[in-house]
Amino acid sequence: MITQEEKKKSEYLVNKYAGTTATPGLTDIKMFRTGEMYLIRAEAEAESTGDAAGDLNNLRAARIKDYQPAGFTGKDDLINAIYIERFKELAFEGHRFFDLKRRNLPVQRLPEDAINTSGAVKLLPAQAQYAFPIPALEISVNKNTFQNPNY
Repeated sequence: MITQEEKKKSEYLVNKYAGTTATPGLTDIKMFRTGEMYLIRAEAEAESTGDAAGDLNNLRAARIKDYQPAGFTGKDDLINAIYIERFKELAFEGHRFFDLKRRNLPVQRLPEDAINTSGAVKLLPAQAQYAFPIPALEISVNKNTFQNPNY
């Protein structure tokens, strides 16, 4: 019999790549997927020409039953839609932090997700932790390399 507490914990398990019965939780790494390529191209086109609605709508049509193509009011609206789609399409794959860095946006967490971090729910681009420290070995090998600020 599953207790209420066990049921509640299981609601938050990520089962995106379940693996097989022989190797549960173990799956080949997905290096690049078609969905990711559509989103990369859509972002590049949106930045250069301001028009990438085709790629975004094609990806959504492949994922959403009876999807009706969306229109976008401008470049910012389109880029925001691309980032929301990246958030959904690439969930739990380690892309979000780099997406936020590329746009120089803060990292936001819910308070319940930051219990072990003294309530650090917002990481701003100006904070030291927004850039990773460069390993000392790398700095010693290349004298032209400098440590990221505040490390």
